[in-house]
Amino acid sequence: LDSNALSGSIPGSLGNLSQLTILDLDSNALSGSIPGSLGNLSQLIYLGLDSNALSGSIPGSLGDLSQLTVLVLAVNALSG
Repeated sequence: LDSNALSGSIPGSLGNLSQLTILDLDSNALSGSIPGSLGNLSQLIYLGLDSNALSGSIPGSLGDLSQLTVLVLAVNALSG
């Protein structure tokens, strides 16, 4: 779903997609924080959230994603 002019916040309910392996939301207009519930995506290998307007802390729960090999968060206003 990259480069689709998506706006608003990332729904926490995405954390319920237990079999999701790739979440690519790069180059949109997403704002707000990264939901901690994304840490529930135990099969996730790629998480791309760069080039949005995300802010706040990077959730510690992302560190629990043992299958994650690519994490792209550049060009946001994130901390932590």
